[in-house]
Amino acid sequence: MRRPLCTICLAVIVLVAVYTGLHPPEAISYETVSGRMVQVTGQVYAKEYKKGKEFPILVLFLKPQEIICDQQKIPFQNNFICTMSNSGEEPPLGSYVCIRGILTEFEKASNPG
Repeated sequence: MRRPLCTICLAVIVLVAVYTGLHPPEAISYETVSGRMVQVTGQVYAKEYKKGKEFPILVLFLKPQEIICDQQKIPFQNNFICTMSNSGEEPPLGSYVCIRGILTEFEKASNPG
C-alpha cells in the first residue's frame, strides 16, 4: 500500500456519506404557519432590488433572531428572504429590523434533478 493516508481519507468520506444517507438532517417545515401573519426580527446581511411589474421590489436577506406567529415562537434553521412590496424606509446593511408579513415557503422543485 503506497498511500495509506489517501486510503484512510477515502474510508472516512465513504463512512460520512453512508451515515448522511441513512440519517439525513431534518428540515424544518413551515406548513403549519404558511399563509399566516408572522413577525421576524433579525439582522440584514444583504439586500437587492428585483424587477417588479410596476416598480422595483426590495429583497432583504435576514439572519433571524426570533420568529413569532400568534404570540408563539417558531423554531427556525436557516436565514430568511423577505420581499418588501411597499416603498418603506430601506434599512442599511447590518441593521436589526422587525418585519411583519405573510409567511410563504418556496415551491417544491418540479424537477428534483
